[in-house]
Amino acid sequence: MGKDKSNATCLSHNEVPCTFTQSLHLNITKGHEEQCSQHEKILSILNEYNSASGICLPPRARIVLLIVDALRHDFTVYDEKIENPLPFQNKLPVIHRLIQSYPDSTRLYKFIADPPTTTMQRVKGLTTGSLPTFIDAGSNFATSEINEDNIVDQLIRNNYNVVFMGDDTWNGLYPNRFIRNYPYPSFNVWDLDTVDNGVRDHLFSELNNTDWSLLIGHFLGVDHCGHRYGPNHPEMERKLGEINLVIENVVHQIDENTMLFVIGDHGMTATGDHGGESKDEVTAGLFVYSKQPLLNLGEEKDSVKQVDLVPTLSTILGVPVPFQNLGILIINCLPITNKTLDIENWRLVLYSLWANVQQVSDYIKDYSQTTDTFNEESLKPFSQKFSILNGKIHLVETEEQFLETSKELMEFLSTLRKMCEDVWIQFDSEEQQWCFASPHEVSNISAKIETTKLQWVITVICLAAFVFATKEWLRNCGNLNGYSLTVTLTKFMPTAIVVCIAGFWVLKRVPPNKKQLNPLKSVNVLAWAVYVLTSLGRDSVSIQSEENIIPKLFKKIKTSFIEKEKSAEDIPVVCGLGTVYSSVFVIMGIYLTLLFGLLLGDAVAPSAVIMFMTAAFILIITSVLRIEKATSIGHQPTFPNISWEAAFVGTTGVFTNNFIPGTLIIINTFCSYILMGILLPLVLITPFTVFVMIPSVVGKKTDLQLASARGEVLLFERDDLMLTSMFTLSCKYIMGHGIRVFASMLAATIHCRHLMVWNIFAPKLIFESVGMLVTLVSVVIGYLILVRINRKVESLIITLNKMS
Repeated sequence: MGKDKSNATCLSHNEVPCTFTQSLHLNITKGHEEQCSQHEKILSILNEYNSASGICLPPRARIVLLIVDALRHDFTVYDEKIENPLPFQNKLPVIHRLIQSYPDSTRLYKFIADPPTTTMQRVKGLTTGSLPTFIDAGSNFATSEINEDNIVDQLIRNNYNVVFMGDDTWNGLYPNRFIRNYPYPSFNVWDLDTVDNGVRDHLFSELNNTDWSLLIGHFLGVDHCGHRYGPNHPEMERKLGEINLVIENVVHQIDENTMLFVIGDHGMTATGDHGGESKDEVTAGLFVYSKQPLLNLGEEKDSVKQVDLVPTLSTILGVPVPFQNLGILIINCLPITNKTLDIENWRLVLYSLWANVQQVSDYIKDYSQTTDTFNEESLKPFSQKFSILNGKIHLVETEEQFLETSKELMEFLSTLRKMCEDVWIQFDSEEQQWCFASPHEVSNISAKIETTKLQWVITVICLAAFVFATKEWLRNCGNLNGYSLTVTLTKFMPTAIVVCIAGFWVLKRVPPNKKQLNPLKSVNVLAWAVYVLTSLGRDSVSIQSEENIIPKLFKKIKTSFIEKEKSAEDIPVVCGLGTVYSSVFVIMGIYLTLLFGLLLGDAVAPSAVIMFMTAAFILIITSVLRIEKATSIGHQPTFPNISWEAAFVGTTGVFTNNFIPGTLIIINTFCSYILMGILLPLVLITPFTVFVMIPSVVGKKTDLQLASARGEVLLFERDDLMLTSMFTLSCKYIMGHGIRVFASMLAATIHCRHLMVWNIFAPKLIFESVGMLVTLVSVVIGYLILVRINRKVESLIITLNKMS
């Protein structure tokens, strides 16, 4: 039978004509078409193994597929020996009770995912049956429509209907595919209930409808609870309890012709994150329940691959297995059908299993013809084995022979899949132990643990001390003298921001049941107050040129300098002018550090302060060393460690687009890049600041003693050289980041088939690339700020000279 190279097709059993090779009760109808019983037609089909992948057997059941996002396998296991279970342990007792009560109608497996363990990529794998690297590798992290053959499109192509409810990721992957669609926004990881409540609102009414073959419900509460709190939190107990009740009610409501599959698309780490390939991330749970007994042929497995779900669902629903599938039929998840068809179950399974073998073999053969991945020599042993198995299946006459042959067929499929994995995923066992033994594997285990009151107090004190220290520095520099708008805001606004941040953290710690009806409003007001005050503070940073105390001071001291030789353009000496450049960047640094502290949270906020203070300390020390030698004047980059909760600081989580949450996440993730890029001019400016603040470092160097009295005014006197030097410094800084991007790109290219590619190399490349863009923007902003300061200083000096 002809086959589309991109989509599997099959002829319905109803469309297969009766043959004269069987004893058929023929009836010549008006249209001269043959008529025969379904039983006889199926028997005729089962004798034609060569057409197995081209003919679909009748559906065995309808399916309710409940996807519990991040349902780790141990969440589904019930251990009676545990006396004091953790919040994620023994919270799905309905699964244990059903397994104990109906062992012939239930199955529980470890459901092993292929990395990366991101929801979108897992949904692709669960519906196409392919390895991640075989599916549109260029769009791993963009919700683009699936164009590969998949089970949803196969159902529609064969006139079956699909109903969906839950995570709106499916909307992007399968637009306009569902007869009824109830999507809910999935981006807000702080929202534990909206999606789950929406699924429950529609699930039980849909179970009463009979116009669908596959009903998909995608719950997100468990995953979001993991992201926000981690698995070891009371909220996880609540969310798993809700899922337990849903399973119990679905089991009670479904009829005998409907099966229930409860699956996790991936697991989660000890911090509740996912995206990598650790054991906890790839080991999800799979629970199957049917009111009809399930097959029990051969050895029972304790784990299956997630891609194995695709041929299993296809067989149950009576549609072709998707063309790119690499999964293997899970035999013991199939319901017994001999109540409607008087045919041995093993014969039906053998036919479906051989159809699976034909489909995978056809795919590998087609793939090898369009690419150079598999050469003819490497495929020759598989072609020979396929021919041997093709001869064997025609000789199977008993269940014992079936068990032996089916084992060989599944081993053959496993070998084919292993060959594909070996091509795309290369790994060294010794290197594996090195990678997982690396100290970098230890992630922020406490990231999801709520800080204690003492830790909160220490963080607030840290921010307050930071504000006090920087304001004292500015005051000693002479930059907080006077009563202009800039000076007033700089005196009081950072303190107000610290108060708002502390209040925001306090309100976030209040339990949900103790908050008002709309708790986000009061919490978000404080967060937005920080955003607004920070923005006002940054915008107000300028050199005031209107008349104030400075001209009056200048007039009084002018006589002291009137006899000194002046340049073509007079440059007066004014209080605070010696640090006019650095003070602006220090003030900018204050506001940015406080903003980063808000987004990082009370557990990590001190790190932003430490980063700023460390950079300042290093700048001062290196400047001192440069002056003493002078003779003249011239985040672990892994997906699980992304702090997604930063997207919801000051927001409700409902967005018309991803600009705001994306910006907040970038600021949180790359705060060090932003701070260092914007404050880069301080590398050039700080030595001149030290002249003013620490004049003793000049020593007896007479040429430097004359220069030290003028401080940063020297930069203005030679502003052309300053801007040229700053441009050169910026280029070198950006080039350094460019080298890091190139090195990451080279490593990702070399190790593109390495098992650790999604754990180390790909994340590193993505982080460095985004970091390069953030650095480029930050450096340009810092350079433009320096140019603006220079122009403001020039305007101020011209104004002062005119007033004099």
